[in-house]
Amino acid sequence: LRKNKNSIDLSAIGDKVIYRENNLITIYFKNKRPITLPRLIKISPELIELLYLFHGDGHYKNKFHFTKKNPELHKFVLEQFKTIFKIPKDLWRARILINNLEFKDKAKDYWIDKLNLKESRFYNASKCNLNTNERGNLRIIIDNTIISPIFKYVFYKLNLSTNQRLLHALNGLLDAE
Repeated sequence: LRKNKNSIDLSAIGDKVIYRENNLITIYFKNKRPITLPRLIKISPELIELLYLFHGDGHYKNKFHFTKKNPELHKFVLEQFKTIFKIPKDLWRARILINNLEFKDKAKDYWIDKLNLKESRFYNASKCNLNTNERGNLRIIIDNTIISPIFKYVFYKLNLSTNQRLLHALNGLLDAE
């Protein structure tokens, strides 16, 4: 494949990469579960907004999760990971962070309904010190920690060389606030 400035080639990361059909690759890191992803990640407005939204309200140093109370932002994250990285919704887990555990079942029903998540993908709710509403905040998590180095790689390879790309980055950061 020819490299260009409009995509990021994931074949340069990992301890080992196996090339698959349809421009997919399986990436291996020592002591971690491998994952199959597209070899080339197209730089798009959605990718830029996703990266900066996650950078603002997520964690990707070693664990990989995103926390917000807004279901629309969660939908965006889930949809874009499926579209861009080919990571299905079923790979994500969820945890409700809530101030008053009396409302944990009501909160779980809300998030299941809003995001069409399976109940089996939820961890137990956690009490938090934040003053949350009855729905709490939702943390979506990928326990497969191989995602963290891949996300970091894409984030740092992203070239914000145009004003348009900078605006998409800013939009993602503003949504994180």
